Amino acid sequence: MTCKDVAALCPQYLSGELDAQPAAEIAAHLRLCVHCADDLEQQTRLDTLLRARVLSETVNTDSLDRRVRQRIASGRRFLVVRHFALAAGLLAVLFAGFTAYRRFFVPPAPRLCADAARDHFKEVTGHQHRHWLSDPRQVADLAEHNGLPPPLIEKLAPVGYHLEHAKLCRLDGSVFLHLVYVQGTNEFSTYLKPLAAGPPAGAPKVVHQIDSGHEHIAFFQTSQLTAIFVTDQSSDAALTLARSAARVL
Repeated sequence: MTCKDVAALCPQYLSGELDAQPAAEIAAHLRLCVHCADDLEQQTRLDTLLRARVLSETVNTDSLDRRVRQRIASGRRFLVVRHFALAAGLLAVLFAGFTAYRRFFVPPAPRLCADAARDHFKEVTGHQHRHWLSDPRQVADLAEHNGLPPPLIEKLAPVGYHLEHAKLCRLDGSVFLHLVYVQGTNEFSTYLKPLAAGPPAGAPKVVHQIDSGHEHIAFFQTSQLTAIFVTDQSSDAALTLARSAARVL
């Protein structure tokens, strides 16, 4: 898989439309090619901004409707037909463009991330009763028992945040260490899972960002682990949390 191939297939890769084999080849290429990984991260960031803008826009046809009715009332039927046809054509183009945008630039949430979003909503936002560990020593033992170095837990806390509690959970059938960090009224979840065989050490950490419901998710992989970050603050907040963690790993 060359850089040119990756650039050509990038839209399908982001939208999740590629078959397993080419998707795996692109993922392998991204682990080794800093240039392509940076390009993909920039495109993901741009797609996120475009999605937020597109989904926030509403089409107001009240003004167009008034103008069409005025034309009809004045008897200028020829101009009415032309303007109405033009407006209908523009609306059709906008709708087609919006549909294409959602299809090709808003990738569906991977199952792991969707599970993480649901888990965060139920157990952190909704405060469902669960058995959490709050003692730092117990949390460190839990992390070490599950193949994660205890110092990693403190490293992942952004400036101003502290670890509130932790426990194990299952995402898409796999066991993750679920850590909750808090700063005042702000809180976010971090899900960690060690990898038996991941990207080569030193490979670029490509941070991906998606939304699932009201939860905003960012995730990446290193040679040692998969890391998923969930917050209900904003997409930018999720990206900031993941990038902060990626810099210290």
